[in-house]
Amino acid sequence: MDDYKTITEIARKVIPFLSQKGILLTPKNYRIWFEYFHGVMPDIKEILDDMLSMGIQFTSKKNEELYARFFERDIEKENVEKRLSEIATSEDIRKKIEDSIVKTIKDIFLSSDSVGSYNETLHQHFKSMADVKNINEIRFIISTLIKETAETIKSSEKTQEELQKTVKELEEARESLHEVQREARTDSLTGLNNRLAFDEKVKEEMERFKRYKIPCSVAMIDIDRFKRLNDTYGHIVGDRALVH
Repeated sequence: MDDYKTITEIARKVIPFLSQKGILLTPKNYRIWFEYFHGVMPDIKEILDDMLSMGIQFTSKKNEELYARFFERDIEKENVEKRLSEIATSEDIRKKIEDSIVKTIKDIFLSSDSVGSYNETLHQHFKSMADVKNINEIRFIISTLIKETAETIKSSEKTQEELQKTVKELEEARESLHEVQREARTDSLTGLNNRLAFDEKVKEEMERFKRYKIPCSVAMIDIDRFKRLNDTYGHIVGDRALVH
């Protein structure tokens, strides 16, 4: 947190500078150049230094553009970026789910082949039992059966483990998608539902109204003189007021 002395020193640089450049001393213009001389926002300093070196005139229109660029939230852009992020993540998750399902099907088929092969082996050994001539042949058949049974059980257990792993992965993918969808519909500043969530809710309620004929209402709430708050104290204070 800057102390009073630091803020005063910066102010003593800003005001003469604005006068020298013919820039009106408005809260927005003061905020731009206060941050420039403060130096804690390197992107502002870099851009303004380039403009100063090129001799660009800081007209009222240019000042408004700079303020909007540096300090105003572009809600529509935020919503678009969130939706694009949701789409990209959804595609990744969809691909993971498809891969998991394909792998699961393959495991099931392999397990089925293994069981089928085991059944065929059992059938062959039972047929062989009818032609045995001594105890050693019986021992050999039994030993072979024990070995092949153990291998089949092991293969089946591995398939079960893979299936359980796949179920877990699908559940995690579902949770990830749910989280991304939640974030895409949440305003990053206030944590409230954003325009995207509002549009979806209105559509949902209209469908409910059409189906059940239950009346619905929309209550719009505004903050009185909020623009004056932003213009007087800056958007950081305005943002804090919104959060509060």
